[in-house]
Amino acid sequence: MICVICHKKIEPDRTTDGKIYWTEGNNAQPVGEGRCCNKCNINIVLPMRYGELELQEMEDKKNG
Repeated sequence: MICVICHKKIEPDRTTDGKIYWTEGNNAQPVGEGRCCNKCNINIVLPMRYGELELQEMEDKKNG
């Protein structure tokens, strides 16, 4: 599977003893449609989501 953000292969998540427990990557929304790697999820997707939540909270306080 390829990351829709950086276009690199999505590596499987592994336990500390090396067993694969997840191969499907992460939800790339709102940055992109599809799946993304852990690096893009941590550095791009999650900050975007947190930013959107903060904007929504500010908007709610303004209108509330």
